[in-house]
Amino acid sequence: MIKKRSAKIFLAAIALVAVIAAGGYAYTYYQLSQIKHVAIPDSDEELGIGNGEGTGKADGSEDQDSQQQPAVQEQPAEEQLVEPAEDPDTVNIALFGVERQEGERYGRSDSIIILSIDYRHSKIKLSSIMRDTYVYIEGHGRTKLNHAYAYGGPALAIKTINSNFGLNIKEFVTVNFEGFKRTVDLLGGVQMEIKDYELPTMRTVGIYSAGTYNLTGEQALAYARIRKQGNGDYERTDRQRRVLEAIFEKIKGAGIVKFPSIASAIVPHSETSLSADEIMKLGTSVFAHRITALEEVRFPLDSVSQERTINGVWYLVTDLDETSRQMKEFIYDDTNPLE
Repeated sequence: MIKKRSAKIFLAAIALVAVIAAGGYAYTYYQLSQIKHVAIPDSDEELGIGNGEGTGKADGSEDQDSQQQPAVQEQPAEEQLVEPAEDPDTVNIALFGVERQEGERYGRSDSIIILSIDYRHSKIKLSSIMRDTYVYIEGHGRTKLNHAYAYGGPALAIKTINSNFGLNIKEFVTVNFEGFKRTVDLLGGVQMEIKDYELPTMRTVGIYSAGTYNLTGEQALAYARIRKQGNGDYERTDRQRRVLEAIFEKIKGAGIVKFPSIASAIVPHSETSLSADEIMKLGTSVFAHRITALEEVRFPLDSVSQERTINGVWYLVTDLDETSRQMKEFIYDDTNPLE
């Protein structure tokens, strides 16, 4: 009698867990279905896959008399093809962090990161691209990479990344800064080391001395956006990756049960080309494949780029051929160019 009762209790417990899990899945799915869906072209040509718009050297030698030319130049007469990489075991998604001012249609992408889910090597990889990288943008000539989002939204931004770096990105997620703050708060903050020279910005959010702090969403955003202290945009990009890595670790520790609340924090402040089904499939596949390792690299590397001022505007000019090769080796071949 006791055994039968115990068995019933055990079966009831399993049923309860199943109901809770299903409810969590259903709620998460519902939340994700509320995210703003933005359709983008689905053809390779329209997304710049396999039709590179021309590459340039780190010394700016692709531009004759560039100091006398406009900062935004016409497309070169001869284009060099940047061959796209293909790997069925890797999923690439463009992540854009955007601050949209009132009256702006798109806003500029303050953060540009390629999220790669590498099933073959069981890793998630973050490839940050410097926003001031000097690239060709269709219809606008050569200018800063982050201008692409402002000119034509995620579709033009993806096309610009693919055509300049030889990638095959077909999906994107854009999160504005309010969604970023809410997510950090929901996860209980992220721990970051604040340096002395970062204090001028961090004092505005209540941090007055150097040290390690558990940052709130507002503080983490201020930290990720520091630009005038330290090594400018180089360190700024590194900070953004560190915060994302900390968020990833927090989510990993929270487990799948935290997904519904995370989704509810992000959804109102996001837009994507992915459907709710596709997002759920990607999320569950990461857990199913036990992908817990995360690696991150900033591109272009210092060794193949240099700062240049053209017509009074600061750019980061790089050897796009070499940067493309390094990015593809990191994303697909699991070769870290910093090692």
